[in-house]
Amino acid sequence: MRLLCTTPNPLPRNCIPAVDKSGKTRKNGSIKFLLPVATMSFNDLEKKRIENALDKFLAKRRPPPHIRKELDIGYRLSGQSIELLEIRPQWDDPSVIHQRPLAKATFVRAQDCWKVFWMRASLKWQGYEPNATVASIDEFLAVVDRDQYGCFWG
Repeated sequence: MRLLCTTPNPLPRNCIPAVDKSGKTRKNGSIKFLLPVATMSFNDLEKKRIENALDKFLAKRRPPPHIRKELDIGYRLSGQSIELLEIRPQWDDPSVIHQRPLAKATFVRAQDCWKVFWMRASLKWQGYEPNATVASIDEFLAVVDRDQYGCFWG
């Protein structure tokens, strides 16, 4: 995520000039730049607790070992978010592996809750209506496992 801000001269390092829709740099007296915004990730204790919950969930939901070369389930932790992934080889070239996100939970520290999302066909994340927020990672995994509307598993 990047933040738009006005910066004085000389230019700070690691700044990217902001551009308009045509791809041109803005010219209006002050120069605007996009600065990287640091996202706070999980501490070691939280990360281990989350990984344990995800490993338990995957042990229950993963396909049998003989099918896992063709279809598997995994997860990715990035910043304050967790993505559950469907892992498959490309149909015409099995050496190319695709990871398709199917569910996402983002922890909001200010509200002390997890926001639940599902991936639409447009490849955009949409808030999951029956349970937009949950209190814990275990509740998120229960919502995904239950899949009331068929948004996660089809």
